[in-house]
Amino acid sequence: MKEITAQELKINCQQEEEFTLIDVRQKPEFLNGAIEGAVNIPRGVLEFKINDESFWEKEYMYPPKDTTQIIIYCKHGSRSILSCESLTKLGYKNVSYLEADIININNSNIKPYKLL
Repeated sequence: MKEITAQELKINCQQEEEFTLIDVRQKPEFLNGAIEGAVNIPRGVLEFKINDESFWEKEYMYPPKDTTQIIIYCKHGSRSILSCESLTKLGYKNVSYLEADIININNSNIKPYKLL
């Protein structure tokens, strides 16, 4: 498990690197604004949904493989770290969390967007 900066995430996006971005906040928090391309899987159900093919089909995505780069973020950081620990225990090998919380991400050049 490693920490990545908002700048590293921005570079990944610009270089169109393949990764799965997971927002582990609750649905109402996610609906108030999220990083473009993020999938919302609340912390409390992450372990159940991460391999659930029907969940990923609804997102028009494939479930991440154990080698897929997974980047997790939340409101302040604690849920991200716990989520990374859980995914690592489940066998995911390339899990990181965003050092900047969603509140401070507005100060970077990664623009959150509002869902309608």
